[in-house]
Amino acid sequence: MASMDELRDQISVALLKLNNSDLVPVCKHLKCDEPVGGFENKTRRALIRLMEKTLDSIEETEDKEVFLQCLENLRSLIDSVIKSTETASNIPPDEPNELDMLKEKYTRLQMEQAQACQTLEEEIVAMEQPRVNVGIVNGREAKPHSRPYMVSVQKDKEHICGGFLISDRFVMTAAHCRKKKKKLTVVVGAHNLKNENEGSVRIGVKSYHQHPDYCCDSHLNDIMLLRLEKKVKQSKTVNMISLIKNKKDTESGTVCSVAGWGSLRTNGSASDCLMEAKVKIKNNTECERRWEGIYSVSKMMCAYSHGGSCNGDSGGPLVCGDTAVGVTSFAYSKSCNSAEHPNVYTKISAYLPWIHQIIRNIK
Repeated sequence: MASMDELRDQISVALLKLNNSDLVPVCKHLKCDEPVGGFENKTRRALIRLMEKTLDSIEETEDKEVFLQCLENLRSLIDSVIKSTETASNIPPDEPNELDMLKEKYTRLQMEQAQACQTLEEEIVAMEQPRVNVGIVNGREAKPHSRPYMVSVQKDKEHICGGFLISDRFVMTAAHCRKKKKKLTVVVGAHNLKNENEGSVRIGVKSYHQHPDYCCDSHLNDIMLLRLEKKVKQSKTVNMISLIKNKKDTESGTVCSVAGWGSLRTNGSASDCLMEAKVKIKNNTECERRWEGIYSVSKMMCAYSHGGSCNGDSGGPLVCGDTAVGVTSFAYSKSCNSAEHPNVYTKISAYLPWIHQIIRNIK
């Protein structure tokens, strides 16, 4: 059984939901002294005051169990009155505006409280979850156009993610780079994103192919293909990169590289010029232990070294030799390039049939 204070609070809230006519049987249940002129002529405010006065007098009894039971019965009655489709009388509401205002205020306060709690929960969860949109820290500036496959994925002409050319018509990137079906464009042949005279080309996206099983909460299947509006012209500054051709895992300890235009440090500013860093592949057992409950051995791989990923450039390739083996997916939310939580990449080899099917079937 709830405490007296809890029951009084519940009843006070419930009373706000009742119409004038619905208050009459509640008042009669409490055996309130019938006011002069009868219940039918009393306003809602007067009836509520009468009930509160009666409750106060009942509460003064030495038998608290009796009072608690009275409150329980009253709450049950109010609940049944609220659910009932019939009213106890046909009293016209004397103060409809006041009643409407009370109901509206109560509903608004409920919504504001629920929204505040939800926002707080989301902020707490966000701090505990992996960080997406990652870029490069502790790296060095890449030699201009030494990675001609690199692509800047942009929204409203602002860089949001990395990507890489896998054919003259398709760019591979991370699925989480497109939110709320926003329109994206890509820039190919770029080194310095602020230099409009270096010969880079902006191309629109004709169709978006997020993996059908992509799950933003778990980061599984974080891979997407962008079909461009026109074929790219290959040159010294624009070219494709080969994808891994088999499902064999890249050996732990293999030195690979990542590149992007992301932040240069945790919570730092992004780089205008393409940056790169070497990383070392970690074994799956360690990756799974570091990312317990999140890491998928069959669909992910992780890597760490002095340099690595940070905010601003998910979607770029993890390159081993001259082959793309992974797509930059997520990192630790509190510190870029954390040794405790190595950066995680979507394992391209796990998606080869899907990739080939998309490219083959879409002309």
